Amino acid sequence: MAGTKNGLELHSTTLELAQGANFAAITTTMPNVDLQNHYIWAGTDGERLFVNTEVHRQKFKNVERDPRVTLTIRDDKTPTAMPRYAAK
Repeated sequence: MAGTKNGLELHSTTLELAQGANFAAITTTMPNVDLQNHYIWAGTDGERLFVNTEVHRQKFKNVERDPRVTLTIRDDKTPTAMPRYAAK
């Protein structure tokens, strides 16, 4: 898998979903190691994924402390479909 200056290359399906009007769920790790998960806006510049947050939010603080996150983008056109791609 090719890389970019910020990490692995994004799969074409991931880019398509991030460019659409789809919601995403972000999971971050709380200070006590519990997981925090909620819906969020996500987008892309074609190379990187972006999420919407404010610096006073807990998810921002969680990512600053521990940058490991999971971002799941829901395909609102087919919300019950399984993921459409396999790892490269």
